[in-house]
Amino acid sequence: MMKRRITLTLLTLALGLASGASAQERIDRLMDRVSSARRVTFTSTLVRDPDTRRVRSIVRELSAPPNSGLNDDMREAFRQEARRARKADAVVRNGVFQQWLTFESATRQSVYRLTIDRDRAMKVTVVVKVK
Repeated sequence: MMKRRITLTLLTLALGLASGASAQERIDRLMDRVSSARRVTFTSTLVRDPDTRRVRSIVRELSAPPNSGLNDDMREAFRQEARRARKADAVVRNGVFQQWLTFESATRQSVYRLTIDRDRAMKVTVVVKVK
């Protein structure tokens, strides 16, 4: 558990250093806070350039079961950050809610996706491409 927290802290720090202050802070903070909860599944993948060892992309996924109590918090974080996003889209199709936010800076492009299924299971996917 301690190893996971250290890894998560280092990854968060690397994201912050690579990009400066991010507009999507609410979503990132909420993901970091709940990522170690028992009922939540969190994965993070870092892709590096094999020659330079520079970070190319980071993919973070957070999944929560139905009635985890996170849906409303995450939906509110997405709603608030949509004002700062370069592009924001939301759709409800076949009872599944999806929202996408795109952020861009001089050093990275980030796409955030929130999915809430009919049964209220939630998934957040963050893809960060470092320029």
